[in-house]
Amino acid sequence: LNQEWLENAIASYGEKSMRPDGDAKLANATYGSLVIPPCQSCGSFVKPDVTFFGDSVPKHRVRRCKAAVTTADGILCVGTSLTVYS
Repeated sequence: LNQEWLENAIASYGEKSMRPDGDAKLANATYGSLVIPPCQSCGSFVKPDVTFFGDSVPKHRVRRCKAAVTTADGILCVGTSLTVYS
């Protein structure tokens, strides 16, 4: 899915635009030809099971995490601001 778009983006910008974190700088990229796969159940767009910046963490996940913190002997947090507004 979207293989032609990806190949064109890579050819246009080359490996020099790849960043250490794996992101690429796709200046002036057009997204009109991207195909977003529809959900087979509801027909809406498919969204991965992750929380994006600006989204809310699902309440059931917040409860589960709070319970895990309560029972933990310690917590190691790496690479986070520890700020979540849910």
